Amino acid sequence: MEKFLSVTMLLPLLQNQEYAAQTIAKFLGGSEYQRRLIVEQAAELNQKPLIKEFQFPTKATKTKNKLRHYVGYATATETILERTGFAKREIKMEMSLIKDLNGKFEFILQCDEDNGYIVTCKITPKYRGQGLFPVMVEAITKHGFNDLGLRSVSGSARPPRDETERDWRYDRISYRNNFETGEIVKLTRLHKLWLSQKYAVHSKVIGSDDPEGFAILNPKYLSELPKEELVNLDEYHPKSEENTFVYLMKKKGAVL
Repeated sequence: MEKFLSVTMLLPLLQNQEYAAQTIAKFLGGSEYQRRLIVEQAAELNQKPLIKEFQFPTKATKTKNKLRHYVGYATATETILERTGFAKREIKMEMSLIKDLNGKFEFILQCDEDNGYIVTCKITPKYRGQGLFPVMVEAITKHGFNDLGLRSVSGSARPPRDETERDWRYDRISYRNNFETGEIVKLTRLHKLWLSQKYAVHSKVIGSDDPEGFAILNPKYLSELPKEELVNLDEYHPKSEENTFVYLMKKKGAVL
């Protein structure tokens, strides 16, 4: 508990915050309960906004590549630090809901100029177990890379929040050995499934600290990488031969 309440735990959480000095002063002069509350609230500053509700039109904005596109937004709350202390702010975030024409899968994508985030995605329950997962992933990446020109599409390997029943996706299984300790690295089956896809890496590669995160990289920006870096990506992200970075880039004609 002492470590948790240390000011050294608070400092990284307040980076680039205008009112960091005032918050640190409150922490140092506060009770144990107040210190704990400040650290918990400061940690929320670096978290993604908590989505409350999606708002999408009933009629598709457009239909392309056998997918219906619905442009809308989500309402969400985020924690901010003001002069008076921490506060909750409601925001709207533009998003796109994209559905397969046959109703087999759908996903929601939020994008900035260079990167996209998979807010949620799912295969319709009655179509599960039919090998549609890579088909859905291909639809996501084609839209993100070909239509939007994104550098990466990332997400978190967690089942949708409205699916509360625990199943195979939660099972923790061996992934690879830790290169420093030799211990077995274990991931959930769902996380391993995402990382087994073409051009997929752990989201740490793009700077995210989500332990269950993944990112799929646009191959357009990988062609200049030396072979050693591609080999390194493959060592850290074991895949079937046809999905390895080295194999895929050779197939695209890269000189390695």
